[in-house]
Amino acid sequence: MNSRQGPLTRLIPKNKNEALLIERAKAYCAKLPGKRTEHFKDGSASYFPASLASVIGDQVTAFIRDNERAQYIKAEQVDAIIVGTRDNLRRDYTFPKPIEEILSSSSNWIEFAEKLRNRVVAYMEEGEKIWNTNIPVIVLRLADLTKSQYALTDLEEKDNEKTKRRGQKPG
Repeated sequence: MNSRQGPLTRLIPKNKNEALLIERAKAYCAKLPGKRTEHFKDGSASYFPASLASVIGDQVTAFIRDNERAQYIKAEQVDAIIVGTRDNLRRDYTFPKPIEEILSSSSNWIEFAEKLRNRVVAYMEEGEKIWNTNIPVIVLRLADLTKSQYALTDLEEKDNEKTKRRGQKPG
């Protein structure tokens, strides 16, 4: 949500067409439900009406949060298992060597999957998943993980998109 702590989002159209588009966007956003925020010590809430500026602010905030999450995962997954929900990640188990080095030999996959099952999956809570993208899917499946318990790699996401579009007509 736009925290209203920084500068306000101001849109300045360059021509009449852009001005018309901005007005349409403002009208659309005004119809959206407002945002509930809790600012008061007694727990009472206030509501801010939706606006184009708040929608843009929310999108920018989400984009920044997603980028920070991706950077954290990329940095920490080198030698650790990252577990949690979209908004709450943690290092769950750290290996003595980098994961890529351990998994470079397929003979280590079963042992790695066993450690994953016993030391990580056994302690995962409902709704949590493994966010590492440096572990092959076959190893995750050897650890008895379901698709909802691990983050899809970039290749899997692209594959899913292709599968979804196969039956659709172009255009």
